[in-house]
Amino acid sequence: MKYRPLGNTGQKISTLSLGCMRFPDEETAVAIVQRSLDLGINYFETSVGYGGGNSEQWLGKALAQSGRRQDVMVSTKSSPSAKDARSPGEGLVEALELSLQRLGLEYVDFYHGWSVSSEAAYEMCVQTDWLEELHKARDAGKVRHIGITSHGTPALVERIIDDGHFQVLTVQYSLILQSYRNVIAKAHAAGMGVVLMGPLAGGLLAGPSPVLEKVFAPDDQVTGALKYVLSDPGVSSAASGMTSVADVDANCAIIDALPDDLTIDYQAAVNETLRAELGDRLEEFEQLLCGGCRYCLNVCPEKIGPHNLFKAYNAAMLGAPVPNREKLVAGARKLRDKCTLCGLCVDACPQKINVPEHLDRIAEYFSSNRK
Repeated sequence: MKYRPLGNTGQKISTLSLGCMRFPDEETAVAIVQRSLDLGINYFETSVGYGGGNSEQWLGKALAQSGRRQDVMVSTKSSPSAKDARSPGEGLVEALELSLQRLGLEYVDFYHGWSVSSEAAYEMCVQTDWLEELHKARDAGKVRHIGITSHGTPALVERIIDDGHFQVLTVQYSLILQSYRNVIAKAHAAGMGVVLMGPLAGGLLAGPSPVLEKVFAPDDQVTGALKYVLSDPGVSSAASGMTSVADVDANCAIIDALPDDLTIDYQAAVNETLRAELGDRLEEFEQLLCGGCRYCLNVCPEKIGPHNLFKAYNAAMLGAPVPNREKLVAGARKLRDKCTLCGLCVDACPQKINVPEHLDRIAEYFSSNRK
């Protein structure tokens, strides 16, 4: 395993960290964590809401069984909000205590404001008692470092960096989601650690794609995708949501084999090939990339879950074979008919995809591109 400084925290983080959102079940989760520890991963990123509320508990069980708590850094998070007559600070205290209980820990190494992706959410962090209570928790030894996770615009994230309240920044970054490159450089220059979400774009970059085969050659797609983000000197670690022990073995082997002299020049070469392959479609693809987070489903009063349709569209844009196009068209139209145009999905989407419009686009795309 390779390690890098995590900003000015004084910690060194494994360049591959474990995102704990996609644990399939308790037994597999414990095995994944144990294998990750064996192979040198030392940063585990979870949340009060991951895995249907089970992720923290499963991670805590695995760490307890390992007896290696002192060798790792645990990061969890919650959303700053006012709810049920509680202030944001009171909500923070409650969420943190619940996380510590589930994890079975006396403290967490990092605590993040979760999905601070709008000006309103950021104001909730810094202009209420939320941050004050988090500082108190740090002073009491329940939290060691304070971070923030955002899917917001680059302009918002730059403001967060300039304000200087946080030690670690977690953002999305991948070959096909490059808008945060300058933000990452700025965070790095400011002494912030940078942890990446979605280096494989929710598995999209690992799926069959003639375009990506050319883009990453001679590397395989997973190697190329991880190599791409880790070639950025501002990146501290790439958090991957591995779902099996085999994933851990494969990804750690890739990290071990990366050259020590990797530079951002690798990105420039890959980007040139990608633009040549996608041309004018590249900008559209970036704007409509669905990460499969299902936040839209969580807020939808009609329980419309379009992520599988969006994933098929993303794959098709990268030249992957897409079977059952008629079924995709019918599915997109069925969900669109159920939609009440309330707009909650657009507000919840980290990429700000207009879900109703995108369902119409998918139906049109697959009906007019039958192969």
